Amino acid sequence: MFNLKKYMAIALIITFLASIPLANIPAEPEIIQFTYTIKADPNYAKPSGAGNGKPTADYQLIFARYQAETPLDLVVYAANDYGLSVDFVLGAITDAAYEWDAATSKQIINSVTLAGGFGEVVYNNINALFFGDHDDSNVIAQATIWANRITKQIVECDVQFNTDFKWGDGESNSFLMDLQNIATHELGHGFNLADIYDDSKSYLTMYGISYYGDVEKRTLADGDIAGIRKIYGS
Repeated sequence: MFNLKKYMAIALIITFLASIPLANIPAEPEIIQFTYTIKADPNYAKPSGAGNGKPTADYQLIFARYQAETPLDLVVYAANDYGLSVDFVLGAITDAAYEWDAATSKQIINSVTLAGGFGEVVYNNINALFFGDHDDSNVIAQATIWANRITKQIVECDVQFNTDFKWGDGESNSFLMDLQNIATHELGHGFNLADIYDDSKSYLTMYGISYYGDVEKRTLADGDIAGIRKIYGS
């Protein structure tokens, strides 16, 4: 009788465990997610106040001793209603990507390709860059990164450009948000670089505030180069 009760108890436990929805059990518990945004200065000028960055830092890492899985394949979803040509979107993001690649001897970009339709923020092993509406109208763009706590690698980075802004070539039209400028900044997050909020270093690509007509982030400054070389070498 004792054994029968024991077996019945085990059967009840097994039945209970089988009833737990699989969706509640993380498929990859080692994967962690972080989100970084670049925001607009409401006056469309460089801010006079410092944020929460370290005043003396020329660069900051998101994770210590982490690297992205390189070389990266970037996928651009250029579907939009903003009057931008596919060639312009692909060219601006390609130039942004290779600005980082040129700063280190290690190849960190493999390809930048175009895909049809609309991208989304989802962990699917695709480094997607796309236009989409953001809940915060002050957010110009958002980078969402996924990292593996075991391997110490950033395994994916998705970049969303907020459709609340008018996008284009800010160099030829200062009333447009410069796509290459913002893409260069956001891709820096995919390589493990954090935002800088010291207003004395607003010239850095990783400075976390931008505005219409800003093109300064297109070109890496010394601090940005020091950061990417800290991760991947010179």
